[in-house]
Amino acid sequence: MFTFSWKEMNLSHKYNAVPDVPAERKFCNHYHDFYEIFYFISGTALYTVENEKRPLNPGDALIINPGYFHSVEFADDSPYERYVLKVSSGFIPAYIAEKLERRSPFFPAQSEAIDIFARLDRAYKLFEGNDMYYYGGAIAAQAAIYLCANGAEADESTNLAGEDIKNILNYINENIEKPLTMSDIAANFHFSSDYLSRKFYQYMKTPIMKYVRTKRILAAKKMLITGIKPTQAAEILGFSDYSTFYRSYISVTGKSPSDDPAATDALTSAESEK
Repeated sequence: MFTFSWKEMNLSHKYNAVPDVPAERKFCNHYHDFYEIFYFISGTALYTVENEKRPLNPGDALIINPGYFHSVEFADDSPYERYVLKVSSGFIPAYIAEKLERRSPFFPAQSEAIDIFARLDRAYKLFEGNDMYYYGGAIAAQAAIYLCANGAEADESTNLAGEDIKNILNYINENIEKPLTMSDIAANFHFSSDYLSRKFYQYMKTPIMKYVRTKRILAAKKMLITGIKPTQAAEILGFSDYSTFYRSYISVTGKSPSDDPAATDALTSAESEK
């Protein structure tokens, strides 16, 4: 078992005899600004990534895109073992990133992929610093390429997310450039605002409008990476004025739009979240 942290990278092979989780047995739903490649070895994990909620079997893998909300919970205290590779987008080939945007983050039955991840155990004993950093980045790229080339789409019958929540999340993400309000979303589904709020929080473990705000700001970060100016991004995303956009950006990212080095996709300090 090991953990390697260097620059904008965190690689680990972790084992917990008993899952070390909060009292409610669930990690809080959260997102990152980087790719997370996850390979499941043992345990009774139930993983939620946006509008998909699936139990994992040994040999299953996930690739969680930047900005995707995700969480994990456990049915019992079975030993929990996994590889977790957190790398910036610079390590993922552009054509693979495009594939990942169009498919499920779940890659079932990838038992042969263990050979790729196991190289990191050997490498950790041989390398350090920049050597391990670039070797680990190469392994992350290989894992992503292998999974995209060999991974079948997850069976929809294993998705435990209800149709309502899937439709709500799809609607929000398809209309993220509009100035969505709670009333707008509720009216689209003929729900009351109270019902929508409760249902969304029950599944996502985060308030619906916080989710909308976060997604809009993450969309803005992508625009900044392409060279769009902050004022233009605010206008495209339907913010009523720049000051509202500015405050929201700081609230979500911790930086102002002009100070955020979005193009570097720097990792946040999340090494211990899984």
